[in-house]
Amino acid sequence: MSISRETRICATKSERRERSSRRLTLLFCLAAAVSLMGLSKTSAWFGDLGGRWSAAPVKEGESVVRNSRPLMTPKKTAAGAQTGLSQDPEGNPNLTAQTCTVNCTATVPTTAQPNAQVLFQAIVEATGCTATPTFRWNFGDGSPVSTTQNPSQSYSLAGTYQWSVTASVASGASQIETVAGGLGEGNPSTQATIQEVPQLARDPLGRGVFLIDSTNEFFNLRFINTSNTAVTLAGVTIAPGVIRSIAGGGASTDDGIPARTADLAVVTGLAVNPAGSLVYLLNSTDGLLRAINVSSAAVTVNGTPLDSGRIRTVVSGIGQGVNGLAVHPTNGEIFFADATSSVNRVFKVNASGALTPVVGNGAATLLTDAFVPGAATSIPLLIPRAIRFDSSGNLFVADTGHGRVIRVDGSGNATLVHQFAVGPQVINAFPSGLAHFGGSIYSANGNQQTITRLGAQGGATAVAGQAGVSCD
Repeated sequence: MSISRETRICATKSERRERSSRRLTLLFCLAAAVSLMGLSKTSAWFGDLGGRWSAAPVKEGESVVRNSRPLMTPKKTAAGAQTGLSQDPEGNPNLTAQTCTVNCTATVPTTAQPNAQVLFQAIVEATGCTATPTFRWNFGDGSPVSTTQNPSQSYSLAGTYQWSVTASVASGASQIETVAGGLGEGNPSTQATIQEVPQLARDPLGRGVFLIDSTNEFFNLRFINTSNTAVTLAGVTIAPGVIRSIAGGGASTDDGIPARTADLAVVTGLAVNPAGSLVYLLNSTDGLLRAINVSSAAVTVNGTPLDSGRIRTVVSGIGQGVNGLAVHPTNGEIFFADATSSVNRVFKVNASGALTPVVGNGAATLLTDAFVPGAATSIPLLIPRAIRFDSSGNLFVADTGHGRVIRVDGSGNATLVHQFAVGPQVINAFPSGLAHFGGSIYSANGNQQTITRLGAQGGATAVAGQAGVSCD
């Protein structure tokens, strides 16, 4: 039985680059989908030194490679070439290209039976390299990663699974320090370079703003100090008006490591607990909900103390369609939205990491289906992309696929806040971001390119942007 006749590969993928004092790692990833008990279509992408890639669905029987940007950008080393340090005649360090090149391909069956062993094979050609390639397989079902070159894996349930393999080679180069340029680390925030910001979270203590800065190489968690005094977060002191990186930039997803050496992968959700001591983020690449202790003392996470400046997984094995993250303003409970096909729910995470669905019933639905108020767990959602609490603990959900925003009160009852126009001849406004400010809920609408203030009586007032007019 086939779950889907066309396999949709997730739109974006971020590669990882290890940055340590002893080595540089060049990563080359190949990703595709394994469909169990049915027909499968394959999409794949290759990356350069940490680019983000997108793959489009392909027709039955096709296998294509598509990327959203050129393989190289002018300021990057040639794809596959490692980089090291040498000295000029005066003893000053120079950055030189070495002759190590890496090419990676993978072979995986496109179909298999449940509980049958599926063989995953990686072929790596490393030319001129001084180290042996290492591997990291993610099977897409929440199971532990494998570091063997040709592992096997069985899937217990029929469905479509997205897998990925990362091949790495260490160069043995010394540490490279930035002496000019860079990403504005430690500079006044008004003078710093910020690339793409997919996620923002306000510090509940009023010290500033947490943000995810997505570059060509990795996702960084940074903090802008908007207060008048210095702030120390995760062991990093941030002067007033200055932006600093406090997590990300590494190559490991292990627990208990310093957050600044961690690989945050693709971050699709960001939130802070009421005490301002824990920052939560969603890693959609590996299906992880993670916590970073930004306070100066140990904080209990899942019943175990987490030291200052360290990162830990709170929940694993969640779908790659997770998009929204929020923390209850008083009790600190964590909520996230999962827009993965056939899931379409909002979950609450308890103190031990167990999940409880609180909004959505997972039923298949059409974008034009009308909203029916009632118990939040009985209503269908379609691609929920954002969630937000108000100060009273009411949960607002962007039911993006249906073009509406709903409200769930403390008793679990759902009511409609606003319904944008939907229909065969109407472009869905696509509400995909929510904010609560001054007693009002604001919606960021991707297709309209607008921000609207949603009134208590169901009205919507555009406060930024013009519907149908794209940005410059």
